[in-house]
Amino acid sequence: MVIPLYGLIFFICYLSIIWFFNALFIRGLRSITDAKKKYVKWFALSNVFLASGDSVLFLSLLISFVQGEAPCDFSVFYLTFFSSLPSKQLLTVPGGIFATSVTMSFYYLFLGFYVRDKFKNGKNSPIMLAIYVLFAARIILLFYPHNIWLASCLPEHTPNYSAWLRNAPFFVYGMLSIVMLASSPRFATAKSPIPENPEISKYINLIVISLICSFFFYGLDIFFSHTLPEMVIWMTYILKTIAYIVAAITMWYAEFKIPTPEKQHIWRD
Repeated sequence: MVIPLYGLIFFICYLSIIWFFNALFIRGLRSITDAKKKYVKWFALSNVFLASGDSVLFLSLLISFVQGEAPCDFSVFYLTFFSSLPSKQLLTVPGGIFATSVTMSFYYLFLGFYVRDKFKNGKNSPIMLAIYVLFAARIILLFYPHNIWLASCLPEHTPNYSAWLRNAPFFVYGMLSIVMLASSPRFATAKSPIPENPEISKYINLIVISLICSFFFYGLDIFFSHTLPEMVIWMTYILKTIAYIVAAITMWYAEFKIPTPEKQHIWRD
């Protein structure tokens, strides 16, 4: 399935925005205390990983767009460890999907780390332990040799059960990370390294809503792609990506633009 021109243009805009905010994240990390950096770095890393995987996916889609074909064989810069046949392309779309699947797996793990280090003083809760186990299962399933990475490589209207399998643990621990984040302000204590502005709760809520929306559209693509028209599949991907953009911008604003009560007190004085 070759990406349409509007999808390619959207991808360019998306990557420009996400890498711009990643640069702001990295610059911001240099100007905060070590105590705050301990947890803010997980927001930064989650978005850097997200953008890195999607950059590889974009390159694979660009190659298929230029060549006018999207072969089903697996190749990540000619590494064909999932295939005994040489690839026709430097990087195929299945290879790009694999790359972004790996980096997205880390995204929700890092989100859990953020909540752990910011609101729970670095202590692993039972939910966090479950996330570790499910994350490991997800990574193992991504390397399953018989994964089908493109639904279009299957007979028409055939469900992609390998996608269902490798995404099952991802959906569970991703939602667990979101639940942890949604309930996180309640776990803030006087022992937190930096007192928080109560206003941050509404930004956390916006992040949570954005990530839930992204999961909804991602689920449509994964579980119903065999029944959806090609244009609808691309639109679900675009909407899912917009949700991640909103989450990334809100993450940056919540941690770098909202003053802590300490700073507010200094400014009033």
